[in-house]
Amino acid sequence: MTDINPLNVLNQREVPNPPDHFTTIEYKIPLDKAYISTNRQLEHIRNWIFNKLDGRFFVLVNELNDSVREVCYVYTVGFEVEEESTFFALAYEA
Repeated sequence: MTDINPLNVLNQREVPNPPDHFTTIEYKIPLDKAYISTNRQLEHIRNWIFNKLDGRFFVLVNELNDSVREVCYVYTVGFEVEEESTFFALAYEA
């Protein structure tokens, strides 16, 4: 039997604004590998985090990052628990 996450019950897992104490990472997807829309990609990231992690998080999409080397979508993902950001960076695949 699995434990019930109180943050899920209270609908408090995803926060609308990034607090200062969250650990943030930038997840970049090059345009040539962006097979779905940004809204569907956001939902995919949210569902992955919701199903595989336990702590609070936020996900924001930035505009296209037009750097010298590549053009890509940049998603800012933040986690309250620092270890979850490491797990996300290592395990998540679009």
